[in-house]
Amino acid sequence: MIVYRVVHKAVTQLLTGSGNDARWCSGGRKVIYTSSSVALACLENVIRRSGSGFSEDFRTIFYNIPDSIPIEEVKLKNLTNNWRLQSSYYYCQLIGNKWYDSKESLVLKVPSAIIPDEYNYIIKTTSPKINRITIKDVKPFVPDVRLENILTSVDVEKLKKASSTQKKK
Repeated sequence: MIVYRVVHKAVTQLLTGSGNDARWCSGGRKVIYTSSSVALACLENVIRRSGSGFSEDFRTIFYNIPDSIPIEEVKLKNLTNNWRLQSSYYYCQLIGNKWYDSKESLVLKVPSAIIPDEYNYIIKTTSPKINRITIKDVKPFVPDVRLENILTSVDVEKLKKASSTQKKK
């Protein structure tokens, strides 16, 4: 299976995670978030970088996950109704942290909070099996100029206000 990630060119050859807090793992757990399509990888990147556009320094990484690697899955039907809210990060992190700490599977399939019928694949970079996942290709990421225009015209303060309102719900 091929999964995708849109990142700055400085990290395209790394199979390591930052260990930062994110939806499915809390701080200190080194994972790579990848997506089932380039389009979803782009949207996931856009959400994290609200208000800033892309430059020629961005790349799409194509990761190859061999079919022989078991993939654990978080099923949408097993999640609470509000799992997508930013205020539910802790709930999602409990699920992801349990997977990460179990040291059983290398990859966790999770629904995307942006488009729940699409999937992200979280790769545990501290696993001794990480060398089974390879980078198949790296290509320049050059989105349509219309997407660039939308991103750079976003009112970041409005987004922050909307986000804090969502957290309170």
